[in-house]
Amino acid sequence: MGMRLRCGSNPAEFVSSSAGSVCEHIMEKTKHGHFLSKIAADAVGWRGFCLRWPAFVAALALAAVQSLRAQTQANLQFLNSLEKADVQYFIDQAQPPNYLIPVTWTESEGPNPRMACGATGLEMAALCIADSHGWMQRPEAVKRVIAILTLAARLQIQHPETKGLLYHYLNPDGSRYGDSNVATDDGSKFILGAITARQYFKDPVITRLVNQIYSNVNWQAWVGVRRQAYEAWAPDTGFSHSLWGRYSEGPLQIYLLGMGSPRPGYAFTLENWNSWKRGPVNTYGKNPAYTWIGASPALFTHQYPQAFFCL
Repeated sequence: MGMRLRCGSNPAEFVSSSAGSVCEHIMEKTKHGHFLSKIAADAVGWRGFCLRWPAFVAALALAAVQSLRAQTQANLQFLNSLEKADVQYFIDQAQPPNYLIPVTWTESEGPNPRMACGATGLEMAALCIADSHGWMQRPEAVKRVIAILTLAARLQIQHPETKGLLYHYLNPDGSRYGDSNVATDDGSKFILGAITARQYFKDPVITRLVNQIYSNVNWQAWVGVRRQAYEAWAPDTGFSHSLWGRYSEGPLQIYLLGMGSPRPGYAFTLENWNSWKRGPVNTYGKNPAYTWIGASPALFTHQYPQAFFCL
């Protein structure tokens, strides 16, 4: 079941098959297989999602690797090959000199001209894994993280209207792509990846840049009615009508990250944390029965926050 990223292969196709193998492996090797496969099977257009958002599928596969690693020793070869392939996606697809990650990649067209700030946050976390396994030399990993953070720090100064977060989609030079909005979900993933790199590398330049970027995010400027955070903002349309008001991948990472802000006047408060609904509560199966707080059946709504928080 081991997999390698072959020269000339399509990373999106490879990551898609990797994600499928993860689901099969979960079903085969763990007692939670039936439960997890039910969630995955209910996700609409799963394979289409894999092909459209390969960077995020790679991150989900990495999260699955961590949860499966606690199983038996016999799984390690499969898990290590999967983990390396997923990390390799971020290494190969980063676009110099700023090392942003494109939204998609196809063999015929190459990287999509749209860069994704959320996927770039996941890239910074992946670079920590690459260094820990010796899959990339530390100076190269540190260089890439510093290039990303230097760009982000400059963009915060150039675009104070974004309240500290990056535009959802960027051009390779970091400028706003088309009519892209600023999404709190993806912006949070970028910050979380940056904090992960700070804690792992303990490089003074990375530490300074991450502290600066994190401190400059005005979380309170994103608060709307019912003390809930808006999902997005755009200069031509203003804040979105949608707020983070119920369980999904958003509230856990956005509110926890915002509450931890080193700048008290900008930080989310306990009021903001208590503003979103913990529901609905779902139960699936019998003997044993699994109970969880649900949003949509899509697996990523449960996995994204746990990529950074031990919940």
